[in-house]
Amino acid sequence: EQRKLIFYDDDDCGLKRASQLLKAQDVEGTFQASQQNLETCKNTPKVKDKVLGHAYYNMGMSHMMRDEYDQALEQFREAAQLRPGDIVNKAIAECQMAKELVLAMQQIDQRAAFETGQKQAEGERVAQAEAAGTLTNADVIQMVESKLSDVLIIHKIKNSKHKFDTSSDALVKLTKAGVKDPVIMTMMEP
Repeated sequence: EQRKLIFYDDDDCGLKRASQLLKAQDVEGTFQASQQNLETCKNTPKVKDKVLGHAYYNMGMSHMMRDEYDQALEQFREAAQLRPGDIVNKAIAECQMAKELVLAMQQIDQRAAFETGQKQAEGERVAQAEAAGTLTNADVIQMVESKLSDVLIIHKIKNSKHKFDTSSDALVKLTKAGVKDPVIMTMMEP
């Protein structure tokens, strides 16, 4: 939805300069000029409430363009005290809505990050559980050292998840640990 942006361009207090910068799409320049304009208006004796209200309003819009909604609301409220009306009331409502949308988006992002973290943690727990239940060379050596029979060890290998190292070095280590050939042959089966 496209909306018309209201930005005051009074000659007093230099508001026109900030308006020109905005038309040139210089958001940072508009912000700086609006700050300067507001200070000029506040320090100018006998400045009209209308002009000072416009300066506060422009400053609020400048904050809004930078997504600084709390500061924008402060400026709009100052403008409303000096120059109440539909324009400033609408700006306050739109600023409040934008602030709430940003908060809602942050909550959605936080929830998504939390859920992603939970899924990663669950994946890690599953991987750890699988790794803990997966037989390795060390498990076979431990069963041999515990004097379990070859038949029992082979049955365990065939009925469990396993990931064995069957490299030449690993086979030598298994043999030196007392693992018998029928067990090693079973370990080498796919």
